[in-house]
Amino acid sequence: MITIDKVAAIYARVSTKEQTLGYSLDEQKHRCKEYIKNLGIKYHRVYIDDGHSGKTLDRPAMQRLIGDIIEGKISHIVVWKLDRLSRSLTDSLLFVEDLTNAGIEVISVTEDIDTSTTIGKIVISVLSGFSQIEIEKISERVKMGLNARFRDMKWHGGPPYGYDYDQKTGKLKINPNESKVVSAIFDKYLEYNSLGEVRKYLIKKKVPTRNGNGWRNNTVGVILSRTTYIGYMKRGDTEIECPELKIIDEQIFNEAQKIRESRAELSPGFGRSKEEVYY
Repeated sequence: MITIDKVAAIYARVSTKEQTLGYSLDEQKHRCKEYIKNLGIKYHRVYIDDGHSGKTLDRPAMQRLIGDIIEGKISHIVVWKLDRLSRSLTDSLLFVEDLTNAGIEVISVTEDIDTSTTIGKIVISVLSGFSQIEIEKISERVKMGLNARFRDMKWHGGPPYGYDYDQKTGKLKINPNESKVVSAIFDKYLEYNSLGEVRKYLIKKKVPTRNGNGWRNNTVGVILSRTTYIGYMKRGDTEIECPELKIIDEQIFNEAQKIRESRAELSPGFGRSKEEVYY
């Protein structure tokens, strides 16, 4: 991208919610224009997204700005504050990085950031570091929350076949009708020693699936692999006993696993349950 001369554009944004809080587009434009004037560089135009969220870059004025950047009309982007680019600091910093890599300098008036200066580059670098720390903190909080739910035997995600999700308790409860099908699947597998034959049995008996897509070998394999049916919840390498979830006798479950092993049905990716992640 080749940009001739030093030409600054202003980007201003307020969301609908921010409008009610008194955020002013006029004030943003005024402060940015004054800054450009003091820099002594040419002023191109102002791009305004009025009433648009900063969640994504898919905003009318932002897209026009990006188009003009690609055409080489702009050398500097001036904003009142970095969060005008995106409400997410991480996304704002990634966008700034893309711009500077393309030879476009970014100036935040109220935060005194100018990526054309050494200090400005250092500030962006420091902010990026804090942003990464925040991402890691959020990730850690999510993990802690999931671990806490797991210890309380609460379920995360959609309930597996044979169970319903109790909205009040956050736990699984046995579905009377589906649990009978689960028992039949294990019994028939011990009888037929074949996923395909079990599938044919279910189709012949017109047993409905939960999603209506029909029974498949892989669907049967997933059901046969779930330790939830013998009363255990698993997260990673940790397993806790939940006797109230038990549908299948453990001896029957173990016999089914031996048959599957002997028939090479436990190979990676075949009928593998998500229990390995969190069930």
